[in-house]
Amino acid sequence: MILPKMQLSGVPGLVVKTQKFATTYSRAQYEATNAAALTAKRAILFVAPKQLRNVKRKGNNVKLGVGYDVKVYGTVPTALVKARPRGLWSIVERGAKPHNIGFSKVSRRRGGGETSKLIAFADGNVVRGPLKHPGRSGSHPFQKGAEASKPAVKKAYEVALTKSLAQTFGV
Repeated sequence: MILPKMQLSGVPGLVVKTQKFATTYSRAQYEATNAAALTAKRAILFVAPKQLRNVKRKGNNVKLGVGYDVKVYGTVPTALVKARPRGLWSIVERGAKPHNIGFSKVSRRRGGGETSKLIAFADGNVVRGPLKHPGRSGSHPFQKGAEASKPAVKKAYEVALTKSLAQTFGV
């Protein structure tokens, strides 16, 4: 039996509010996890370069992005923060070894061997490959952003849960 709002004080009021919080707690956990994942995403994007120069996809410089998915496993919501596009993030994060550019292997059916391709540069020069790319070292922006966001993520989760608790108990 739910008592009128004016009479909800003392132990009966606490029981009703506790029951209400028990029903809304799983939703509050989900929202808190969502807020924490959004905080982590923003921290990683703050550290990461806005776009990769000289890496083109459909004629435009590639932008690095971060997304997240919140899923519930049993009763526990879990967020998975993901780098997008994944392949280019791996170059920025871990680097690349020295390699040849403008070089392809031809299938044995076509006579086998190796061929070189034409490589066009931004200044208009065209060179027949292969060229040796020196590689690059990784700058680890995803890892640095994730590490830097840990205190803020914890705070965001606590604030969201406290807000839900305060709404339930009217504090």
